[in-house]
Amino acid sequence: MKLKRGISLLLAILCVIALVSCSPSDSSNQTTTTTQGYTQPAQTGATVSGISVINNIDYTLYIPSSYRAGEEIPLLMALHGGGQGTMGDAGENRNFFADYTGLNKCAEKYGFIIVYPRQSTKNHSYGYDYWNWYIQQAKDAREPKALHDIVSEVKKNYTIDDANVYICGLSAGAAMAQIVAVNYPSTFAGCCSVAGIPFKAGSIYEVNEIQNSGPTIDNEHLAIRIYDAMGTGRKISKMLVVTGTADTRVHPRNSLATAQTWAMVMKNIDKSVDDTLKEETLTGIDGVEYKKSIHAEMGGEEICTLYEVIGMEHNWPGSNKGISISISNGKDLGYTGGINLNEVMCEFFGLNK
Repeated sequence: MKLKRGISLLLAILCVIALVSCSPSDSSNQTTTTTQGYTQPAQTGATVSGISVINNIDYTLYIPSSYRAGEEIPLLMALHGGGQGTMGDAGENRNFFADYTGLNKCAEKYGFIIVYPRQSTKNHSYGYDYWNWYIQQAKDAREPKALHDIVSEVKKNYTIDDANVYICGLSAGAAMAQIVAVNYPSTFAGCCSVAGIPFKAGSIYEVNEIQNSGPTIDNEHLAIRIYDAMGTGRKISKMLVVTGTADTRVHPRNSLATAQTWAMVMKNIDKSVDDTLKEETLTGIDGVEYKKSIHAEMGGEEICTLYEVIGMEHNWPGSNKGISISISNGKDLGYTGGINLNEVMCEFFGLNK
């Protein structure tokens, strides 16, 4: 039996190298912080690079020109997908994810800071830059804690509105964004998961199955896992979920399960949450249709919504075409049809106010 489980684990990991990779032992819960000349920028409206390293994870900041020290401003943490940090599609371009998504334009337009953590190849025995979403899901695990500590560090150096801190991510970054949002509900007011995988969707032995077919755990038990992990700090928080119906890298069932279970958890936290499902299919940018499903509302405000872009693959909708061609399959990572996710996310979180 042990031999079979070992073989299953090996096959699962090999089959999902496009999204995840093996990591070193996670026996230590210690987070190491190394500050490297961390200073506020000489000018705003610009990206600040390489200012600090926490548990081998460094990060850049985009500071909008409207920022003034002493005046509170929202914060968005954005987690890149696999191969988009220090290697693969990103190469040596540390601003790859920002350039590809175009998020900085929204930060400048609406006035909020973005922090872009960059996973290190040092955190993986095979030298990949994928977030360890499938093994580091506990609150005190190294990567979730490191990402939370980065937010704390940014708050020490910039005037951040504590009530308006959000996290988003793509692919493996989306899975990790959910982990961070679940474990630190007091810090994050909302999460945006793009082509992600639900929190604790199954065991490490089922990674390949989850990625290709969806969670191996039913929604009721997924919701229990989320509710329990939130702990005493649990509260109503927003969840925006986005997927492409033609995504063959992360099955769209994962996004549907994320929306369904999040609505269940929010209803359990506050019975006044309206979990009546509201669905509509609309025609969006470039004539591309998308389905919008509101899974939970509170006081007439959306708190859990799923967007399914018809025909989109593993992409960030509304992103810039021509910025990068994926070295893994030769496809353009940019996608313009359906929705402009940046604008949708800013409206959903209220960052455009």
